[in-house]
Amino acid sequence: MLRFSLSLLALSCLSLTSSSPLNLKPIYTKLDGSHIVGNNTDVKFVRYELNELNNGLNNRIINGNDAPNTPWVGRMITERGNGYVVSNCGASLIAPHWALTAHHCLFDENNNVVSNSFWVSLGNVEWVYGQYVGVNEIVHFGTNDHDIALLRLERDVNDIGPIPVQVDDYIDYRGRWASIYGWGQTETGNSPLRLRYANVVLWEREQCDYNKVCLNPEISHTNACFGDSGGPMIMEESGQTRQIGVAHAVYNVGGGVCNGNKAFYVSTSYYGDFIRDHINQ
Repeated sequence: MLRFSLSLLALSCLSLTSSSPLNLKPIYTKLDGSHIVGNNTDVKFVRYELNELNNGLNNRIINGNDAPNTPWVGRMITERGNGYVVSNCGASLIAPHWALTAHHCLFDENNNVVSNSFWVSLGNVEWVYGQYVGVNEIVHFGTNDHDIALLRLERDVNDIGPIPVQVDDYIDYRGRWASIYGWGQTETGNSPLRLRYANVVLWEREQCDYNKVCLNPEISHTNACFGDSGGPMIMEESGQTRQIGVAHAVYNVGGGVCNGNKAFYVSTSYYGDFIRDHINQ
């Protein structure tokens, strides 16, 4: 008997038009936390706690390799009280003062923000040595059904080039190769401090949910899993590398967690108007 399970992770599929979800208006969650973690001298206060934030809703890179220098790939850092912070989700810099991640990395099951203080670590494949940029505001849709969130940063990041985002929906992804990035657990069960990446093969859009891009882990023997939520999927199109997805969920048909033949990223092109309207502000 086949066993089916769904674990939020951050992956997704495309619609036929480039638009924000019909009848949904963005929600603006302003943060009032004091951003005290700001440079490498504060790394000693960072306590890495995989799976503590939204237990069960995060992911990992399976059978990947150490990533090349990709300073725009970010790591979410969350103040959790009691004098320490945690880090177990990814992000990406998509404009000088905007980053992109997954909604479930920031909100609990009741849609309450889990902290008043978030940072994005950028600029280093070992995230603890990156530059920490505070988050002033989260723009989202208030549900994991639309598992995407824009992060308004407290300052421009001018020394790191953002990753261009695919915001127009015209690509047939069937059989195309893409790359995924994250600091999540590997196939060994370890949680590396160095960024990992893997190449994956995509399903056609008919095999995906309306707002998702999905991949087939059985072809490439690679996948995302616990700790990789919110991280980017990129693909080369027309000579330019663009982000096409945000890590959302792993769908298992038989086998264990992060196995099976389908995994999902949230489609950036489905939310193209939402992204474009905000990062151009």
